[in-house]
Amino acid sequence: MNRTFPRSGILILGSNSVQSLLPSTLISQIESLLENHKLEDAYSLVDQRRKKLEESLHIDEEDVCLLSFLYVNG
Repeated sequence: MNRTFPRSGILILGSNSVQSLLPSTLISQIESLLENHKLEDAYSLVDQRRKKLEESLHIDEEDVCLLSFLYVNG
């Protein structure tokens, strides 16, 4: 399976470290919405992602599996 990882556009350089700001994942966004009892918002976010996938020419198999999981378990 070809996995893609989030890419950072912002790096923070410290004297002994390099830190990166990454976008939150779809799973973490959905979990946060569900924890706050925002079921409609969670469903809407998953539906938006599904529509975006349907419009794209290249469908990421990992995204399809993830959305299937979220719809079944949502």
